Amino acid sequence: MKKMILGVFVAMGLCFGASVDSSKIEMYWVGYKLANKTPVKGSFSNANYKFKKTQGNLKEIFEGASAKIALKNLNVANPEAKKNLSEAFFSKFASPEISVKIIQVMEGENQGTFLAKVSMNKKSVLVPMQYTITEGKLEAKGVLDLLSFKLEGALQSLIKVCGTLHQGYTWTQVEIGFSTPLQ
Repeated sequence: MKKMILGVFVAMGLCFGASVDSSKIEMYWVGYKLANKTPVKGSFSNANYKFKKTQGNLKEIFEGASAKIALKNLNVANPEAKKNLSEAFFSKFASPEISVKIIQVMEGENQGTFLAKVSMNKKSVLVPMQYTITEGKLEAKGVLDLLSFKLEGALQSLIKVCGTLHQGYTWTQVEIGFSTPLQ
């Protein structure tokens, strides 16, 4: 019952306004290896987030928001995976950063979609990101395909280094996402 009441107050608050603190945003990515699509999780530290507004409704806050992510700030739990990704994959990109800009927000009741323009390797692709809001926390995720960014060469370089470790499977789909508390 308490969660239901809290949910009602959060929903009411979002109708009238919310705020976001960019220092509390947590972003991540998940790549996949092996035939059973075993996840390899990671993130990038020190992303530079910009918002036109930090208070308002979700559309006012997130539409036009952007992030610049330096590839050198890669975080992966396994040191060997970090080395392989840094040297055999990300070093092959035409640009040392990834940029993301939310160009459209479609709001629903505690859920919706961000349409994000993801730019990497000097190519931009629109990626829908579904979001949900639970107990005052917004979580968004979407899936991109590395081949859409002309990363065949970088992917082949990674496969050359990791092919045996991945047993011949390095998937091109990557889940991307972020979460942030809303106040």
